[in-house]
Amino acid sequence: MSNLSRRDQGVATAASVRFMAQSLVWTFAGDLSAKAAVLLTVFIAVRAFSPAGFGQYVTLSATALLAAALWDAGGSPLLTREFAAGRLSGRSAVTHVLRLRRGYARRVLPSADLLGGRCF
Repeated sequence: MSNLSRRDQGVATAASVRFMAQSLVWTFAGDLSAKAAVLLTVFIAVRAFSPAGFGQYVTLSATALLAAALWDAGGSPLLTREFAAGRLSGRSAVTHVLRLRRGYARRVLPSADLLGGRCF
């Protein structure tokens, strides 16, 4: 049984709900502003580039987006959960991320030869 009274538990619960709501708002605002910035960048690129240049821009943007998703490979949520649970310190989390990404790069980057050694 907890040492907190029912009133104290209610206050603690209200504080955690408030914290969760604030975190959700900040996350939503950050994601929305990032998407708005990408949309603005695309509109600027549409006006600035020729059709061929815009095609190259879109290809590079899509490649970068897919590469970022593959590069992460679910490591960020995993390490965030481990860090939040107290199983990793800040330094060990960074070290773990670098080790995971180095191993991933060793396996994936040699596959660039499938493109004939050229990106574009």
